[in-house]
Amino acid sequence: MSSNVLFFGWNRSVPGRERMSAEHFQSFGEYLTAQQRRRLIEKADPDTADFIRALLHSAARPNEMQAARVSDFDARERTLRLVSLKGRGEERVVRRWLSAVAETLGGR
Repeated sequence: MSSNVLFFGWNRSVPGRERMSAEHFQSFGEYLTAQQRRRLIEKADPDTADFIRALLHSAARPNEMQAARVSDFDARERTLRLVSLKGRGEERVVRRWLSAVAETLGGR
């Protein structure tokens, strides 16, 4: 068992550990490369692969996409109405413009 422990909080880093904290948090902000995304989709079951594609092409949050219904899609405007809850339960409604590729996902 290791004797080294790194604590994270909302305030300041532990003195002397600032660099390590910054490197750790930077890893949370990294994105998958195109090759990594392709491999993830290839390995996923068909429904999960469609869900991942929908997230990639719409920039929606997973909970927003999960709650989306067919009636939220506006074919004329090429938008998807997404609803999520913020803070104390207030609705956050956004419209995402979809790429042509994203529009084809519903036809599978």
